[in-house]
Amino acid sequence: MKNLAVFVLLFILWGCDNTIAPFEQTSGNYSVYGVLDASKEVNYIRVKDLSSPIDEAPQTIDVSASLKNLATGRIETLKDTLIVIEGVNTHNFISRMDIETDSKYRLTLSQPNGKSFSVSASTPVKSDVNISTTVNSANLCNSNITTRFNPYDPELPIVAELGFESDFEINWFNLQFPQARNLGQDFIINFTISDMIVMYLLGGAEIANNCSVLSSTTVHFRYTHFGPEYLSNAASDSLNASGNVGNLIGVYTNFYSVTIPELEEVIGNYELSFLPSFLLKHTDKTQKRDVMDFPFQD
Repeated sequence: MKNLAVFVLLFILWGCDNTIAPFEQTSGNYSVYGVLDASKEVNYIRVKDLSSPIDEAPQTIDVSASLKNLATGRIETLKDTLIVIEGVNTHNFISRMDIETDSKYRLTLSQPNGKSFSVSASTPVKSDVNISTTVNSANLCNSNITTRFNPYDPELPIVAELGFESDFEINWFNLQFPQARNLGQDFIINFTISDMIVMYLLGGAEIANNCSVLSSTTVHFRYTHFGPEYLSNAASDSLNASGNVGNLIGVYTNFYSVTIPELEEVIGNYELSFLPSFLLKHTDKTQKRDVMDFPFQD
C-alpha cells in the first residue's frame, strides 16, 4: 500500500503538466523524466542539470540525447527545446520516433567529456479492444456496456476514465474496477449506464430517470496501458531517489466513444446544474491529462 500511495502521488503531480511525466530519478549531474507513448507522434523527455538551482535552468544544457529502439537498432538524435513553465526554463528533448507497442527503448545522455548514462523503457503489448452494448428495452438507462481487453498481462495495469456528456460538457471520472488476476485472462470492464450515473454524477443518489441528466446518447472512454517500468517508479519513496540514473515509462493510450441511439428517448430533460449540490460528486470538466490517476486496487 505504501508503494501504491507513492504511485498515486506521482500521477497527481503529473496532472499539472499534460505533455511531460513527473517521474524523476537522479544520477551524477542530470535527472531525467518522461513517457514514451506508443499512441503519440511526438514525445517529450525532460532533462535537468542538477548543478543549477532547482528554480532555474540555463538557456542551454551541455548534454546530448539519443533514443534507440533495441529491437530494430534504429537511433534518433533528440532535439532540445527550451520551454518556460511558471517562469522557469526547462529543457525538453523531442522524440518523433515511431514508438511501437511491445518494444524496448534506451535513452542515452552524453556529455562532451565522454561520460554518458542510459535508462530504458518498455511499452506494453497492445490489447485488442472489443466493445459491446446490450440495450435494456424495459429500462433504457439500465442498458449495459462491456469492454474487453485481450491479450492482457495482469502485472501491467490498465487505468481508465469514463466520460458522460451533461450540460453539453464531458464530465470525466476515474473508473475503479478490479484487474484480471491471471496471465491470458481478459480484462473486462462491465457496467450499466444508470449505475455509473448514480455513482459518478449523482453522488450515490437516484432520481426518477437517472439518464435525464445526460445531454448526449454517447458515452466516452479513455484508458492508459502501462509498461513494466511503472513498478520501479512505484517502488521509490522519493522523486530524487539516489542510485538510479533516471526513469522513463512506456505506455499506450487510447480513446473511444459508444453511441446508443435508443437513449434519445430518456436523455436531456434535467440539467445537471439544477441538481442540489449535495447530490453532486466532484467532476473533472477541464483537466486534460494524457494519463489518468491510478485507481484503487486490492
